Amino acid sequence: MKSKIIFKAVASTLMVFAITFQSCKKQETITSQEVQTTSKSVEKKTTAFSLTINNTQDIQTALNTCEANGGGTVYLRSGWYYIDNTILIPNHCTLRSVATESVPVIRLRDGKDCPIIQNKYIPFSYVNVVRVDIRGGLTDSEMNLPAYFHKGEQEYNDRISSGTESKASLDARIDAARLKIYGISFTDNHNSNIRNYNAVISDCYVSGCSMGVEIGRTTNVLIKNTKVNNNGAVSKYYHGLYLSSSDKMVVDGLEAFDNVAIGLKITDFQDVFTETTNEIKNCNIYNNKWGLKLYHFNGFNVHHNTVNNNSYSGIELSDCQNGLLTYNTATGNAVVDIKFISVSGMTQNNNTYVTKSGF
Repeated sequence: MKSKIIFKAVASTLMVFAITFQSCKKQETITSQEVQTTSKSVEKKTTAFSLTINNTQDIQTALNTCEANGGGTVYLRSGWYYIDNTILIPNHCTLRSVATESVPVIRLRDGKDCPIIQNKYIPFSYVNVVRVDIRGGLTDSEMNLPAYFHKGEQEYNDRISSGTESKASLDARIDAARLKIYGISFTDNHNSNIRNYNAVISDCYVSGCSMGVEIGRTTNVLIKNTKVNNNGAVSKYYHGLYLSSSDKMVVDGLEAFDNVAIGLKITDFQDVFTETTNEIKNCNIYNNKWGLKLYHFNGFNVHHNTVNNNSYSGIELSDCQNGLLTYNTATGNAVVDIKFISVSGMTQNNNTYVTKSGF
């Protein structure tokens, strides 16, 4: 029998709501089968602690309580959760909906500029978000800003060096823009000495953010049955789903559409080619500028994806090696359906396309 205890002796920050302590044996559903990668399972730490809250209660307080009890799961009941600050996921913690209820919506309040969900610690391990609708609330006028809004890149430097705009003026405009609204950001702030482990994003919907989802320098990643739609504050640089310098990744059943730049971008910007087993499958990527782009990557299997009707390219591989590209459909992309640049050791067959480049 599932026991329920209403805690009365808790920290003062928790006095505003009752905490339901439940056995995870009946409610926890992230299993090794759900998160099987091509090499090993991304296994969530087993724990007996969980909380169920509603939209009158504070998500961060619940996650902190979960952490204090050794990790576990915070279940969100259906409803809209308006937030002013970033939700920080502690290690060995999961944020997810109650399975029997409609999907809860987490909405950043108008005018705020911060990530919506982020890892609490660097390095992180076993951070999971399951079946949550995440909305950044960017308006059309706040999206698809010129590429020179990305500080330090060529377009930014050229605008200043050409005298078109002073650095002070451009920096002020960039600082006033809402560029920090990442729907889910599990990263280490580009710390090359850090390696993170085990991240799951499953059955989520992320929209209206400056960047949809970003995961960096992480081993064992699962993105499953997730939608990223209408994200991208700055053209060329802000994407639907961005995975950088990570390994042992599975992206399965992603739907990426109407994003300003790339629907799905995967890169190892350190260019060390140490990746081993990464799989992108069963994805539907359409109506972005670029569909699927892989840069500086090794050891991947891209198969059974549909990448259609993007305004530049469908599938693009640049400086990649030792990969498989099979049984994909890429058609109706405005410039090229499949493009290779400096690719070696590739096996590609049984793909459907009309236009190609580099092979």
